[in-house]
Amino acid sequence: MIEERTEPEGTEDPGDLGEPVTELRELEVAMTAGFLSRVLNGLRRRSLASHLSAMIWAGGAQAFLEFLKMAFSMLDSGKPPKGGSDR
Repeated sequence: MIEERTEPEGTEDPGDLGEPVTELRELEVAMTAGFLSRVLNGLRRRSLASHLSAMIWAGGAQAFLEFLKMAFSMLDSGKPPKGGSDR
């Protein structure tokens, strides 16, 4: 039979993962001194590459649009826009 929880909702600790599996406890390996710093450095490198590629992509698109605006402004016939004021 499946036991139901008697605790009210929201009172359990989200950080409590329960007892570790005994087979996995035997395989536990101690962390070396630089392991955490290597993991964090790897994450930072990936994050930096992601931000740089997004910035280059967005910047390139903006520069391309500016060049298009410049090219179309050079091809403009010099006529005032329709509906504009006659100054």
